[in-house]
Amino acid sequence: VVFSYDRFMNWYCWYSLTSDLKSIQDHYISRSDANFWVATVGGVIAGCLALDTTPYKIRPSSLPPPAGKWGELRRMSVYPQFRRLGLASKLTERLEEFARDRGIAGIWLTSAYSLRPAHQLYEKLGYTRIRVLPVGPLLLRPSFNACLYEKELLKS
Repeated sequence: VVFSYDRFMNWYCWYSLTSDLKSIQDHYISRSDANFWVATVGGVIAGCLALDTTPYKIRPSSLPPPAGKWGELRRMSVYPQFRRLGLASKLTERLEEFARDRGIAGIWLTSAYSLRPAHQLYEKLGYTRIRVLPVGPLLLRPSFNACLYEKELLKS
């Protein structure tokens, strides 16, 4: 079986559009501990970000379990023409404020291994890379892997 990056991304887009993005209202907005934000510039949608509070199951067993309830930063995206304006930082800061107000102890996220500018942003915002997660069959390039990051919001 031959896998390609394009094939994987097509599957990922299909999966995303048939899961949480199928109903942003039901999956995020209607819940008190989750949300979905949209950034606009001049009335034009420029980016988005979501907070989900499904259980944090992928933390390495070699680390102690995180204290309290944790949230997942999901769906971070800023259109290329709006990058380098600070929108991703502002969206993330708003997500963290929302999470703190709801007693969420920390945030975790996964990011494609190949998205190095995103990793630099997360690290600048105080997120720590925990590990690299293999994604899909071993035949795939390392760029298919994901990096796991986390940030504690409420010190225990």
